[in-house]
Amino acid sequence: MFRHAIIDLFARSPFHPIQQHMVKVLSCVELLPKFMQAAAGDDWEEAAVIERHIYELEHEADELKKEILQRLPAGILTPVPRELLFKLVYDQDEVANIADNITTRIISRQLVIPEKVISPLSQFVKVVVDTTTLAHRCVGELDDLLETGFRGKEADIISEMTQEVEDLEDTARTQLRENRKVIYSLEDQLNSLDAVCLYRVVDDLAEQASAARSIAMQLELMVVKSS
Repeated sequence: MFRHAIIDLFARSPFHPIQQHMVKVLSCVELLPKFMQAAAGDDWEEAAVIERHIYELEHEADELKKEILQRLPAGILTPVPRELLFKLVYDQDEVANIADNITTRIISRQLVIPEKVISPLSQFVKVVVDTTTLAHRCVGELDDLLETGFRGKEADIISEMTQEVEDLEDTARTQLRENRKVIYSLEDQLNSLDAVCLYRVVDDLAEQASAARSIAMQLELMVVKSS
């Protein structure tokens, strides 16, 4: 049934399955603030429920990715180079993978998040969610881009949205530096493994924002290559 659904989506547009994949990806990321709140409050039962939900969504996204990659080369005409579509799907998938990695990393250690880290980390997560949400909106413009031949007003919209994503990713880099400074200031109070884990979490968040930026960049490349 799942395979037939993918075929039906491709029959309507080569972009619909990619857009559906991005919906799954965003669903993973949108659960991160709630997970962080539970972890910061030592509510590991609630955190485990959310972590499991993210895992299941990431698995669904991964299965969808496999179907998309199998179907795209199979004689399906695409209005843009396939390599850009492949890269777009891989970038989307990376965002979901990182969400799963972050929650697994935290819950496997029941990582204690120091009080001084909670606020900057929460702000960082919000920036990552905002960046991914905007990348999702960019992907949602694919159908309109196709209708306009990747030109005109829709192309301008993608350019503007890509710049907004880049600005958010710059903010994420600033958040990374701020969070690392806070963690560094607490190193002598932390278990060494907990400190390493916290550093890995904030590094992962920065990579997640970077992957979201790359999603928007693939759409801008589609506009350039189709003009």
